[in-house]
Amino acid sequence: MTNVTRAYLFIILLTLVACGGGGSGGGAGDRVSPPDRDNDGIYDSVDNCPDVINPSQQDGNANGIGDACEGEAPLETVLRTGDVFAVAGYDPKADLINTAIAENSALEESVADLVSGVFGSGAISYQIPNRTSYVSAPSYRRKANGQIPLLMQNGGRVQAMAGVYKQQHARYSLFGSNPPLLFSQGLNQSFESAFRRLVAWLLGDTAGDESSLQSSLTVLVARTQNTAVIQAWFQAALPNSSVNTCSKTAELNTCTSGVDLIVLGKNGAEETLDGDVLALKQQLQAGVPVLYLHTGQEHATSASKAYSAIFGADLPGPGNYFLSEANRNSEWNNAGELIAALQADSVGINAVLAHVLNGDFSFDLAAGLSGDTVDTSSVFGFEDNFDRGASALRTLMRAMDSDKVRIFDEALADYRRERAYALLGDRLRQDVVFPMDILESDQNDFFSSYLADHLVYNERDISARQPDRGFQGSSDYLQVTPKNYSVSIPTRFYGRKPTGAYVLPGQAFSVTRTDNNSDISVTLFWNIQFPGAVYAFRTSDSRDHYNMPKYLQSVFYELSPGETLNLSSSYGGVVHITHSKVDPADRTIDLSFANIGTHPFYNGPDTATDFYAGMASGDYEWAEIVTPETYVTSPLAPLQDSLDQLTDRMGWDVDDVARVASDYYYNEMFRLSGYIGFDIPQRSTAIANFCASKGWECGNSDIHGVAGSVEGNIRQYITNCGSFGGCSNQPVTYTWSWDPLGAGPVHERGHHLEGNSGADYHRFAPLDNHQLTNTWRAALPYFYYRDTGGASGGNIGACGVERNEHRTNGRRYDFLQAAQNSGDPVTYMNDNVWSTGEASAMNRAIITQLAAHAADQGGFAEGWDYFPLVLTMAREFKTKLDEGEAAFDAVKAKYGFGLYSHAEAQELVSNRDGRRSWFLIAYSLITGKDQRNYFTMLGWDYTAKAASQVQALLLLPAAKQFYAFDDVCSIANAVAVPVDGVSTWPVTRPTVY
Repeated sequence: MTNVTRAYLFIILLTLVACGGGGSGGGAGDRVSPPDRDNDGIYDSVDNCPDVINPSQQDGNANGIGDACEGEAPLETVLRTGDVFAVAGYDPKADLINTAIAENSALEESVADLVSGVFGSGAISYQIPNRTSYVSAPSYRRKANGQIPLLMQNGGRVQAMAGVYKQQHARYSLFGSNPPLLFSQGLNQSFESAFRRLVAWLLGDTAGDESSLQSSLTVLVARTQNTAVIQAWFQAALPNSSVNTCSKTAELNTCTSGVDLIVLGKNGAEETLDGDVLALKQQLQAGVPVLYLHTGQEHATSASKAYSAIFGADLPGPGNYFLSEANRNSEWNNAGELIAALQADSVGINAVLAHVLNGDFSFDLAAGLSGDTVDTSSVFGFEDNFDRGASALRTLMRAMDSDKVRIFDEALADYRRERAYALLGDRLRQDVVFPMDILESDQNDFFSSYLADHLVYNERDISARQPDRGFQGSSDYLQVTPKNYSVSIPTRFYGRKPTGAYVLPGQAFSVTRTDNNSDISVTLFWNIQFPGAVYAFRTSDSRDHYNMPKYLQSVFYELSPGETLNLSSSYGGVVHITHSKVDPADRTIDLSFANIGTHPFYNGPDTATDFYAGMASGDYEWAEIVTPETYVTSPLAPLQDSLDQLTDRMGWDVDDVARVASDYYYNEMFRLSGYIGFDIPQRSTAIANFCASKGWECGNSDIHGVAGSVEGNIRQYITNCGSFGGCSNQPVTYTWSWDPLGAGPVHERGHHLEGNSGADYHRFAPLDNHQLTNTWRAALPYFYYRDTGGASGGNIGACGVERNEHRTNGRRYDFLQAAQNSGDPVTYMNDNVWSTGEASAMNRAIITQLAAHAADQGGFAEGWDYFPLVLTMAREFKTKLDEGEAAFDAVKAKYGFGLYSHAEAQELVSNRDGRRSWFLIAYSLITGKDQRNYFTMLGWDYTAKAASQVQALLLLPAAKQFYAFDDVCSIANAVAVPVDGVSTWPVTRPTVY
């Protein structure tokens, strides 16, 4: 350990001692609710009292039950039970932080002692060949298994570790490579002396001493490749010892009698593997050290997995095979430099804990202010004093959750530090009051809250509820009686799916998977908030700042048939699952919950009555509407408001809302995108005939098939991106009301569909991606109006928000006419429309214009049919481009690109300006008209090559026209007005109502 590190830790420990413990922070005033796992009104202890301690009648919970153990310090009771409020008489914050820092400091000391002893004062250099592995172990395992990282590649991978088995038996070391073999090849020879000292340490010497190498010992080399090389090295290093081998076919225990060191490789046979593991554990417990060398190549074997698991580690394949050349080394100027790197996370954790304890956060946050956001990378000390430690803690807690490690069910000595972390999070959450402001709030309150967000851990029976959860909710849910609940979830569609279950904050629950579909992988989680939806470092000048916990969504817990999870959450929330694709698809995932809540959950007409009753009761702060293909998860009040609006405006009840969501928001949007499969309506006859006439692969499900995943919507007050109010990630998130035909939700799902299409050639300047999504939001309301004949939903505004633009199309027509008289329509339109504030309105209006033009000039009975053909062509075009030159050349004429080479086509679609030329050719081919003059009329330029290609198609020129629409934007009733520099816009338009 360096002098600086020692001094730093000494100062921290002095500070902690000065702070002391034994305060009154754990009194009744801090209690949220008594921990009661089975809801029987009686406090449930996690661990029984140790044998040497008798139960007392101390009642720290005031629930009539003795909680502590006679002679047991309050802190020990808390660490044992897993309840931060189990007893009074201690200071939760100070005592838990003291415990964690002391544990960390002890680990740092052990790392420093071994590393400095093994490497001495010289430089460290170890080259890492690609045919090697590395040693992986989450930090929570290191203490329980006595692990010390020993050799770390500069990019962060641990290449070797050492330790004491179960912290009390023999010493051991694991290498992802084979040093003796590398030495024999002339590699890493400067490391050989360190390796000798490590072997001496394994044999019992103090780190740095080598006296045991001169002893008369017996070394066993077993299950290795390059056995002779390894044998020769050990014989030279231990000249007075015997170095023996064990036959591959022999049981390992037949070779271990009287052995002083076992050198192990990766080549254990399957038939002896169980016996090998048992023999190794017995020898380790008897005090015989083990050195594992990953002999042979980088791949993991059954033996390497079994042997490394003894020590709580892993040797992942493909190991270092794909490691970049720049990172194929472990180069350190001295041991102190390596020690500092190995201790960086631990030192960072101690730093942030000390600041929380002392209440002395003092960042100059204003120095990082940029607009309404604090850029923490510009704040001096933030990385070292908060971020590194907090991030390391979150990684640790999530790893334990994901790996289903129940630290409060394991030996306290093994997980004392981790228990302290989890309980500290419980304590810090009690003082959180949202919203907070990065500049205006007290820094200690802010960063204590933010640290608590990083200390989420659910694999336990007791989680103290966070009283103020901001936007996510503030109800204590004590009015809700937990119950047993079972659900069967159809597998026809896959992906994220709601279950109807609700985790009650601070209350343990269990879930058992009762189906037998072992071929279907399932994960369970709660809350679908994205971390990016919490802008903790924005100021209150923005509506989106720190107003709820950062990491509400739990980890995704794998759940196998027959498996039961026992969990709890400080936050609570709606429970969802994910599952893999299923063949055959008509099966179910069956789940049985205990001690769970059930929020308002519409899942078909049979559930409508219960859904309305749940909405009216107001017991829950969240509700969901689910169809087989899509769902919406929303806070209860906004969802109720949305339903009220849809009832008033459209006459819909919840059954109607769900039906429209399924039929239009999901299925019709897919049809409009040219997809096939599942419940998507059949293509129109016009589209089918066009595909057949051109020889396109419209029926190819590999190109155009829907994967069949459920798509979700989250109604939030803040979103995961931008400031507009919506995000197209999946699930779609937005701040608007839920309306399956609404402009916002449809616009964002349109983005998602474009991303899934695999080809975005239809996006071009100036008609960019934010405008192309308006195709769906213009067409969908019209389709609904058309299908219902106007009898229902007359107030839908049939072409959506675009209708307002069409009412002022005369203004855009005037620009087009002026452009015709300018002598240079493209330049005029660019100067006066596309590069000005007029562009947005023109973009929105042009979507329906393209459909009307396709109907008028292309002969489509339904002008919107051009759009699925464009997207169908884009996907096929991209597929053929990706298949290579020969594949593209064989079919390019089918898509109107007979003059283009493979390279020219790739170049054309590589940028937004080029895609405009691609769209010119596609739109001309689909409408059967030469659209060059029409594009010029709109102010869209194109390449000479594209012009030549359209000319080669030998099509009649399309008319230059702009269209006046009726109130519902019916293309059939559109009036074509010539764009000729002379004509005038009609004063009246066709009127429906």
